[in-house]
Amino acid sequence: AAVPRALRPHALRRGVVPPWAGAARARAFSDLVPLKTPNFGAESITEGTVMEWNVKVGDHVKKDDLLVVIETDKVSVEVRAEMDGEIAEILLKADDTAEVGKVLCTIRPGDGGGAAA
Repeated sequence: AAVPRALRPHALRRGVVPPWAGAARARAFSDLVPLKTPNFGAESITEGTVMEWNVKVGDHVKKDDLLVVIETDKVSVEVRAEMDGEIAEILLKADDTAEVGKVLCTIRPGDGGGAAA
């Protein structure tokens, strides 16, 4: 006798994605850690200009590697990696305005593999 459709393994049912497949994709995406624009040291300074990135997407970084420099009219801030990992996405490019708390890039945590170039 044939196995009822509801009891067939997911692999045999056409057009049905196994529940674990979507969870794996969601988990991989949620593993990205946002790196936000830090405070510039004074409440009156709320934004700065992205001057230069020292990394690019796909680069492996170690904790404390210099990632980007942001300048305001009063200070220059070096933003460093908070953990070992891989740069997954850069959201602000050179000359963009970086507001305090705004995401600069995302990092996929893991073994950094080497210092940023």
